[in-house]
Amino acid sequence: MCQLTIIVPLLNDPQVFEDTLVSVLENRPAGCEVLVVHHGDYEDPYGLSDEVTFVPVAPSADVIAMVNAAAQVATGGVLHLLQPGMLAEDGWTDAAMERFHDAEIAAVAPLVLDARDPSRILAAGLRYSSAGRVIVHGAGTKLSRAARTLRGDITGPTRFAAFYRRSVFLALEGFCPQAGLWFADIDLGLCMRRLGFACELECQSIVTGFDEDVAAPLNFLTGRQSERLFRQHGRHSDGALSLPAHVAGVLSAVLLRPHRATTYSHLAGRLSALFTTSGHRELGRRLQRAGQSFGSSAPSKQTDEEDEQPAWRRSHSSRRMVA
Repeated sequence: MCQLTIIVPLLNDPQVFEDTLVSVLENRPAGCEVLVVHHGDYEDPYGLSDEVTFVPVAPSADVIAMVNAAAQVATGGVLHLLQPGMLAEDGWTDAAMERFHDAEIAAVAPLVLDARDPSRILAAGLRYSSAGRVIVHGAGTKLSRAARTLRGDITGPTRFAAFYRRSVFLALEGFCPQAGLWFADIDLGLCMRRLGFACELECQSIVTGFDEDVAAPLNFLTGRQSERLFRQHGRHSDGALSLPAHVAGVLSAVLLRPHRATTYSHLAGRLSALFTTSGHRELGRRLQRAGQSFGSSAPSKQTDEEDEQPAWRRSHSSRRMVA
């Protein structure tokens, strides 16, 4: 088994994808495997089959399904997701891979710098506030002024560039399709932390990219997904549940855009999430299955009154390797 599997999904722009893949092949560490996930229509014009393993998926598969499919066939103990538009730098995986010698680490976020202005941070992982806000940590900060920011805790890496311990990723069944494209990464980070694992930023692991908008658009679907995420994880986030702060944040978004139909559609999506609990039950079962996959018992469900680590994690105070 190799140590590292690098996953690059082929999305809409072949040129952007090829730029990312070339940067990976030029800088990849020895002994890793590279998986390219595509919709069955990539013809490999450069004859890379000796260097790359191609993973075809259904034409309808989105990024979540593409990454999950690649994770199933990967042989590396660590999965590295690099989305088209990100560019690998020389030695970019070294420091991140060192972090995984610590059995408590389930995910590592590389430092993403602006390809046009490498002194500017695009992302240093994600944070989830107690008010239910997804924050791209460090975004827009000048690197020279970011020392304090880069010491801050994160909830998990962004899907644009992320390292995951494969055993934990698979135990949690990968990215959750119900979380949606814009929230699958933060949902996975929150689940890993609820199992007792850590997600950390590695500033010596650097990739560059272009200043894309990584914030979720305002529409009915993202409103529903965002509110469901808060209801499922709010009590287990880095701070205590703050319903007043959550409500204030939602209302402020409406007040700042009072004439946009998309804002009210987003609000309607949030309201619709208040009338469903199926996602809560499925998340509980997902966490239970993940705990059981490590050979220990996990609680059958987690309610709003239960704000604790699973029993299987509490009973094992010593570190142990799970990869």
